Amino acid sequence: VGIMTAVVPTWQAEVSHAHNRGAMITIEAANIIVGFCLSNWVSFGASYATGNFQWIFPIILQSIFALYLLIIGPFLVESPRWLANHKTMHDAERVFARLLDTTEDDVRVVEMRAEIEEALEKEAGASLCEIFHNGGQQNFRRMMLGVGALYFQQMSGINTVSYYLPVILENNVGM
Repeated sequence: VGIMTAVVPTWQAEVSHAHNRGAMITIEAANIIVGFCLSNWVSFGASYATGNFQWIFPIILQSIFALYLLIIGPFLVESPRWLANHKTMHDAERVFARLLDTTEDDVRVVEMRAEIEEALEKEAGASLCEIFHNGGQQNFRRMMLGVGALYFQQMSGINTVSYYLPVILENNVGM
C-alpha cells in the first residue's frame, strides 16, 4: 500500500495521456479503498472460523493478488522520465512510441522527448537541499503536503483498526 500511494500515481502520470490522468489516479485510489474494505471483511469473516482456516485463507487470498502483480509486472513499461535520466533518451523514445502505438519518429514522440529534455535540463543543477526551500517552485510546501497527507493517513488508525477489528468485534469491545 505504501508503494501504491507513493509511486504508482507518479508512474501513472508519466505513462498516461493528460486527459486520462485524473481518472487513472482516482481508480488507483478506489482500488486501495476496495482492498482495505476487502481485507477488513476477510479478517472479520475469518475470525469466526476455527482451526487453520482462520489464518491460512487470508494469506492465500492476498497471495492471489501478489501473483497477479508478479505476472503483469514484466508487461508494464518503465518510466520514460527515469529512462531518459538514468539510461538513454532512445529508451525513453521507445516507451513513448509503445504507449502511443506509433513509431519513434512520430511528432508526438518528438514533442514528448523535447519536454523531457527541457525538464531534465532545468533539474540538472538541482540539489537535495532545494526541497527544504520555498522558491518559485514551492518545493518545501509541495513536499510537506505529500508527507502530511501520508502521515495523517497512517495516524488516523487505518492500519491499527484493520488489524484489531476482528478482535474488537469478537470481544464486543467498543471503539
